[in-house]
Amino acid sequence: MLITIKEASVSESLQYYFCIAIISIILLLFFSAFSSYSFSFESLKTLTKESQGLFSSIIMMVAVAPWAYIGFDNIPQTTEEFNFPPN
Repeated sequence: MLITIKEASVSESLQYYFCIAIISIILLLFFSAFSSYSFSFESLKTLTKESQGLFSSIIMMVAVAPWAYIGFDNIPQTTEEFNFPPN
């Protein structure tokens, strides 16, 4: 919040670099998971309830996923709408 109050461009560039870092870490974890000695495809099966089924479990995750992203992009958009000087 303090970085965004100071200057929106600093916040935008930090968000860009953090996104690059997150993508790099995810790729590193993905490829390192396949290079372990105890890797088996059995560990990749989905953890769903037998009574619900695979499709309804996926739909429940898709229904909840948008709520996890609310707020991440609101600060830069809000700072652009202010009509008073930042000082």
